[in-house]
Amino acid sequence: MVVYSAPAKIYLFGEHAVVYGKHAVAVAVDLRTRVELFERSDSSMYHTAADTRYIKEAVKVFSAIKDVKGVEIDVKSDIPIGAGLGSSAAVTVATLGALNDEFDGDLNKTKIANLAFKVEKSVQGVASPTDTFVSTVGGIVLVPDLIRILDTIEPAIVIGDTRTVGSTKELVEAVGELRSREPEVVDLIFDAIDTISTLGYSHLKLGDYARVGEFMNINHGLLDALGVGSLKLSTLVDVARSNGALGAKITGAGGGGCIVTICERDTVEAVCDAIKAHGGDAIVVDVANAGLRREE
Repeated sequence: MVVYSAPAKIYLFGEHAVVYGKHAVAVAVDLRTRVELFERSDSSMYHTAADTRYIKEAVKVFSAIKDVKGVEIDVKSDIPIGAGLGSSAAVTVATLGALNDEFDGDLNKTKIANLAFKVEKSVQGVASPTDTFVSTVGGIVLVPDLIRILDTIEPAIVIGDTRTVGSTKELVEAVGELRSREPEVVDLIFDAIDTISTLGYSHLKLGDYARVGEFMNINHGLLDALGVGSLKLSTLVDVARSNGALGAKITGAGGGGCIVTICERDTVEAVCDAIKAHGGDAIVVDVANAGLRREE
């Protein structure tokens, strides 16, 4: 038996635009998916509440490298499914890590991230390498450069979960259809998100978190303009800001799922209470320095 885990991720800036080659800043956070893998001599079995398509495709893709006759996989996860926190990326990355160890695949983290992206693209149709790369390497990552830029930030990160589910595949397709109908307008929005991501990255490195929060707020408005917002998401964003969050926005594909906020430490309790009072779950997280790792 081998056990591997991989973290969730949030976007500070850049979702949806990143699918079209624009910049984004994504952060691995310390919610993790844990995969236990047992080698079997015959058929495969999967025990999970997650979508088994990602696990099956990961096994299929890895089998092109090493012969896998059968495995039993047990998945346990802290990451809400369909909440925009990269749950599919985490289970894919952790599965590939476990397969690589068990079957001596000799894959480094870069190769695992690339394979995981291939799996997500196969399952979803359209995907960005962001989620799988961040889940593999951890820390704070600039996309599409795919470089780890920082290990941590000073403010707390509070996730607000609407307890509703959005479909990444459907939302990415809907934004693509909007772009097909109105390319001039949507490309301007993508360019603005790209600028926000690069400016936000600069201010992150300077530690100017008030400006980072402002850019998050603007990014949220642009995501609303793309049609991926919802009343529940906007409500949680508004109450988080009004209770002290430096910035608050949708994270991930939208439609449902989560918002992400950054907060000074002395405002965390008020922000969490406000999110809970308006029907959401509040999750306080830190940056996950460890990406994919073997668990003892």
